[in-house]
Amino acid sequence: MALLATPRGRALYRQRTMIEQVNGQLKDVLRIGDIPYYVRGEAAVERLVAARLILYNTALLKNVLDRQTHIRHVKALVA
Repeated sequence: MALLATPRGRALYRQRTMIEQVNGQLKDVLRIGDIPYYVRGEAAVERLVAARLILYNTALLKNVLDRQTHIRHVKALVA
């Protein structure tokens, strides 16, 4: 934990925390764990995830343009 005592260590920890929050939001909003049983094969899963990512990014852009700041606004658009 000596690394956290340095400014660089604290900065790295903040980045890690932010990355984990984004990953959690993506899993929650995109429902990556809820891939339907009929989506089979790597290519089909890739298409599904890509489509959900496009929807997510579109919803984020709409949030920015509407000056919304909370993730629940994105979830409502993607779900």
